[in-house]
Amino acid sequence: MYYKLSIIFGFKNRDTVRVRRCLDSLQQQSLKEFHVCFVDYGSEDNVSGEIQALVQRYSFCKYVHVPSQGQFWNRGHALNIGVRQSKPSEYILTTDIDLVFPPNFIENLIGYLRPDREVHFSARDLSQGFDRWGDLHHGKLYGESRPNTALGLAQAVLREKFEAINGFDEFYCIWGVEDEDLSERLTQIGVETKWVYRDDCVLYHQWHPTSGRRNFNLPSRWQEFLVKYKEGNKSSIRNSEDWGTFKSERAVLSKLETQSDGFVLDDIPLHLITLFIKQKVDEMSDGDVVKLTFKDSLYLSVENSRLMRFIKKINKFLDRKNSGLMLTNDLNYYKKHHTVYDYRDAVAYFILYNRRSLRDYFLEVKQDSLLFVISK
Repeated sequence: MYYKLSIIFGFKNRDTVRVRRCLDSLQQQSLKEFHVCFVDYGSEDNVSGEIQALVQRYSFCKYVHVPSQGQFWNRGHALNIGVRQSKPSEYILTTDIDLVFPPNFIENLIGYLRPDREVHFSARDLSQGFDRWGDLHHGKLYGESRPNTALGLAQAVLREKFEAINGFDEFYCIWGVEDEDLSERLTQIGVETKWVYRDDCVLYHQWHPTSGRRNFNLPSRWQEFLVKYKEGNKSSIRNSEDWGTFKSERAVLSKLETQSDGFVLDDIPLHLITLFIKQKVDEMSDGDVVKLTFKDSLYLSVENSRLMRFIKKINKFLDRKNSGLMLTNDLNYYKKHHTVYDYRDAVAYFILYNRRSLRDYFLEVKQDSLLFVISK
């Protein structure tokens, strides 16, 4: 069957309640000329089991599991997989599982679609604790309107145009920029951008904790680095022809079961970590798998100190105020102690710069330890 629209979701380790709300809202659409491809991108096993069972209850949905555990969240790659795994359609909509769609959304969206147009629907943010789900889309508006900056919330375009530029650039990972990049590259090939906001067709965004640039899980200056990459790459086509594909079998996962710590990074200065890892990769033969570990022996003594508890309390307050100032202890300030996150940052940039020479990798970061497995 040939559809008017394929709707693509990328997902990882989110709660089933928000997924159900989203898919329920699609089930209630007044126009049914669409199909959904739901890509579960490396969720934990217990989450994947629940989500697969939920998604498969909806006849218009296809569930795709990608075993990307230990790899960075890569929204562009997840959505590209969804596009290539989806059923044939004229247009594609890449969107967000946090959205609750009005019953007339598909009908209105199709009315705006053109072969030379990329359509973005704006949304309203619901507050934490919102519980009037049955009152949505009955005239009254809830939440705050989002600015027209979150291009990836609901981004629709002719499939032929999307495929002409090999989809989202799969270089971007962890958080941000891939949606802006796609829109700019579509503009290069003659596709105009149109934003839509209508009071009679309101999309609502379900609340979740902030996951943007201030989140501690983001490597140092990561957002700035990705923006500079975008600004320095003007070609409309980025990915190779195998874009939107994935490995169903991963040799690195078998290495996790071994008891050996492999190469221990504890005594290697932080500024030499990437050189050390690069040396190990150069020594590897194709098909080899290498395990590297780091353990922060000072973690408990530093974290449990009265000074650190005080610093955390102050920083929590400063973060709520969106302050540009944060406190640190003297060990970190004078570089006498490097945390797991310092080593994580070095490994993250290594992966990004050397992704083409690595067959696969697995990265696990805990509060006091880091595990990095490489396959060449």
